[in-house]
Amino acid sequence: GVSYRSALPDLCSPLPPLHCTLELGSYIKDLSVVHGDLSSIVILDNSPGAYRSHPDNAIPIKSWFSDPSDTALLNLLPMLDALR
Repeated sequence: GVSYRSALPDLCSPLPPLHCTLELGSYIKDLSVVHGDLSSIVILDNSPGAYRSHPDNAIPIKSWFSDPSDTALLNLLPMLDALR
């Protein structure tokens, strides 16, 4: 099946689990390991807890469960492309 990452291979940089911290029942992703200047970094995630440390960098998206009719990421492509 198609994954979100395969839809945007040149834009996606997954955060290794090593840089995720379990806090209050959810994993918080530390965006500072991606780049020191967070002004050019966004996180696209279905879990608000994941971006609790960097809410200004977050783009929320609904959960995806291999639904071929899901267009949530496709709907965001114009905005993501504008961020380049």
